[in-house]
Amino acid sequence: MDMAEGQYEVQVRAIDLAGRVQEEQSRPVAPDGATGLHTIRVDVQP
Repeated sequence: MDMAEGQYEVQVRAIDLAGRVQEEQSRPVAPDGATGLHTIRVDVQP
């Protein structure tokens, strides 16, 4: 797949075997464990 040059934000979301979707809202680790989508930024260059 060809990508146009530029900056992109990529997010992933998990779904477990029971069909439960990962919570989108971010929370810190304490006291019940972190939530939120894993996000990275990438630069596409020629």
